[in-house]
Amino acid sequence: MQHLRSKSPFAHRAVAYALQGAGIQVDIGNTTPGFGFIAAPIQRLFRDLPQDLTSILRVLCVLGIRFERTYLHSREMKWSQPFSIVFFFLEDILNSTSPSDFARTLTTTDEREFAGLIDQGSFDEDLAHRLSMRWEKLSIEVWECCKALPKMIEYIQESLQSLLALRNYHSLTAILSGLHRYSISESAIVRTDNGTTALATNPVFDPEFQYLIDPAQNYAAYRQQFNSVPGIPFLIPHLSEYRKSGDAVVLQILFQQLKAVLPQRV
Repeated sequence: MQHLRSKSPFAHRAVAYALQGAGIQVDIGNTTPGFGFIAAPIQRLFRDLPQDLTSILRVLCVLGIRFERTYLHSREMKWSQPFSIVFFFLEDILNSTSPSDFARTLTTTDEREFAGLIDQGSFDEDLAHRLSMRWEKLSIEVWECCKALPKMIEYIQESLQSLLALRNYHSLTAILSGLHRYSISESAIVRTDNGTTALATNPVFDPEFQYLIDPAQNYAAYRQQFNSVPGIPFLIPHLSEYRKSGDAVVLQILFQQLKAVLPQRV
């Protein structure tokens, strides 16, 4: 019972009530999680969502995939953690008028957030790490969106060239990573003509973008592109280079590049 209490509160309650029905006294306890972790967020969601049935259904489809990933397919289920109903990526898509407009919206947001890296006159390492974590979350949000709403994939694909033109490597590489996750999740084992098996993937973005998320030599191809045409950076390789070398010059150079490309805030 103690194992069920921490691993699956729903199973714990079901077993506890069954035992009570058989005359066995079991203390359910007020600390046993109920449905509050998901009920409260979903109530807030319906309170705040616009009264547009199509948008509501799309949001629910994405959150359904998120629920499966978080609570059904996870090695460790954190039942005390409220279910996240944040869906900025999908929201930006639904509010955009075209793929290029969507790319501009992402870039405007990223410019504002990345400006915080240089606002104090020196590179803000703590914020850089938070933005790296946000990159990972964006990648997952892209995967969730593709998994739940495959018809959105083409729209997302059409934004890639605009993001590259805007030199927004942060959102561009996060989206490419999410598309790649989706491609892998939709792959299948097939039997070849010679009797062996192989993994058949379904690439969902133009191969011309692949170099930007190629992890070889700490994303050497991306870093070469960034040094030639600086923009809003994909921070993970830069921070990895700094940690490996321990040379503060790495961050100083990135600081100067950001000052040159980000709009100056008044």
